[in-house]
Amino acid sequence: MKEIERRAILAALRRTERDVPRAATLLDINPSTIFRRLITWREEGTLPSEFA
Repeated sequence: MKEIERRAILAALRRTERDVPRAATLLDINPSTIFRRLITWREEGTLPSEFA
């Protein structure tokens, strides 16, 4: 389930040219959720370099 969420968030960010509020709107989630996931993935070292 986490991998599906990850793929959806990253795809939405790519589609919106990294615009977090727009990506959140597409996914019907709060932008803070995306920001928290990005921070977590950066700390884990799993954030794709295009988002670093």
